[in-house]
Amino acid sequence: MGLRAFFKRHFGSSEPLEPLGFELSVGASPESLTDPVELIVKNDATTPMEFVVQILREYLQQEKSAAIQTMLHVHTEGEYPVAILERPQAEQLISRIRIEAEKRDFPLAAEARPL
Repeated sequence: MGLRAFFKRHFGSSEPLEPLGFELSVGASPESLTDPVELIVKNDATTPMEFVVQILREYLQQEKSAAIQTMLHVHTEGEYPVAILERPQAEQLISRIRIEAEKRDFPLAAEARPL
């Protein structure tokens, strides 16, 4: 199976995520934020890679190829900063990620780290 077929098979479709319920400001410069933090996603041995890609695409508006690259960084490095956000947004997003992961019995974890 080629790489394209692998990703199509494994990252094609998943159960939809619940909407965030708030507007997420992704891509703002840290200097323009009042209380900026890095959103860190942590790797584990159980959460499927396609779920991590889905989180990145649906909640952080990453393009598919960027989400796959980010997921691979999380997977190979153990954890990886995926966004810079205002602390309240990061905390809400971490809560939503936890809820969505728990619904599927995945241990995916994320945390906010001050810059």
